[in-house]
Amino acid sequence: MKKLRNLIAVMAMMGMAAMLTGCGDDDDGDDDDNGGTTNPPSLFAPATIEGVTAQNRTYTANVAGQEPITLTFPSAGNYQIVQGGATETGAIGNATRTENTWTMDLTPTAGQDGATNAVLSLTWTADNAGTFTYTPAGGTAESGNFTVTTGGGADNGGDNGGDTGGGWPTSNDLSGRTLQFSYAGGGGDRFDFTSGTDARWEPASDNLPATYTFNPATGVVEINVPARGETFNATLPPQNTTGTTTVNITANGGTQALENSNYTLSNPQ
Repeated sequence: MKKLRNLIAVMAMMGMAAMLTGCGDDDDGDDDDNGGTTNPPSLFAPATIEGVTAQNRTYTANVAGQEPITLTFPSAGNYQIVQGGATETGAIGNATRTENTWTMDLTPTAGQDGATNAVLSLTWTADNAGTFTYTPAGGTAESGNFTVTTGGGADNGGDNGGDTGGGWPTSNDLSGRTLQFSYAGGGGDRFDFTSGTDARWEPASDNLPATYTFNPATGVVEINVPARGETFNATLPPQNTTGTTTVNITANGGTQALENSNYTLSNPQ
């Protein structure tokens, strides 16, 4: 179970940030290293650009004082932006990811009045929400918040029985989904499901193998992380991909019940 960083660790990170931005320079040249470790940020952004631009994903962006903006990707490598009665289409390129931020170039299709090349950055702060910055060539950057909705739809799982639609799973295969537990007392655990039976615990840091079972009818999920000797058991209220539950963690012959734990079961990426 991941623990929140204590106050000392937070202060240390703040001091490091100040040093990297040129504040509080240390002229003695010492490279202090206390040998400690810090928890990396939770990863919410899709792992691939294909996950970002899936056809069943709709991004709704909000800028203060403006009408909402809808961003979709109607086909591979192409985007569509709609605001009010205006629509812009074009191509995306040079997509790169840094932790929870995806940055890409937008090149409008020729002949669209007022359309210009731009750089779009999307930063996920949760599985289906975050902030964005849109910077037109030679213009002023705009920023705001966005949310993501994923429509149900096509089954891209071929004949392997995988559940690749959005919303509540229809099978016991959670491939491509992420389950994030956030505990009332602090800390949390993240699981990325890689097949119908396998998962990874804390893939951004420890990346330990795990196995799982899931019942879509009852919402019961059980995950075993052998390297840690821990088993996680929880009941996710059926048809609810976000909510509150009790997570039971069994280790060393004992079980700890973490009540009022928040959970998010993401759509496939």
